Amino acid sequence: MKALQLYLSKIATYSNSENGKNLANLLSLNDYHVQSLLEQNLILSKIENTCRNRLDAPWDDMTASHLKAAMFLDQGQYLEAFEAQKDVVQAFQRSMSSFTRWCLPILYIINNDLRVVASKADDEMATEGQRKKLEEAANVI
Repeated sequence: MKALQLYLSKIATYSNSENGKNLANLLSLNDYHVQSLLEQNLILSKIENTCRNRLDAPWDDMTASHLKAAMFLDQGQYLEAFEAQKDVVQAFQRSMSSFTRWCLPILYIINNDLRVVASKADDEMATEGQRKKLEEAANVI
């Protein structure tokens, strides 16, 4: 749990100081923090409350959804990972109008991650003859 507390503290610090580059790394599904957090055996049902207790909006919802997406990806549950990453992007979009250009690195990272996860979800669904997540991702973006 220490790794999670440190991670949430960094999210709070970087969001308060408007450090978009470092915050983007912390919201990337490809950053090193993901593996260290996954090793902590996080409990999915407790993530939202933990984030809400430690972070201000919209970072609480974005971070909780980011952690869920990382967990689902790690488990090979690409459809669930897509939905969680879509929640990250939509939470960011709802608040983006109140930010200045410092948030652009975050926008790039989370949209790119959504595209990658959508592609994996489509590959998973290809066996069923359905491939619509990449199109849905484009609509969200």
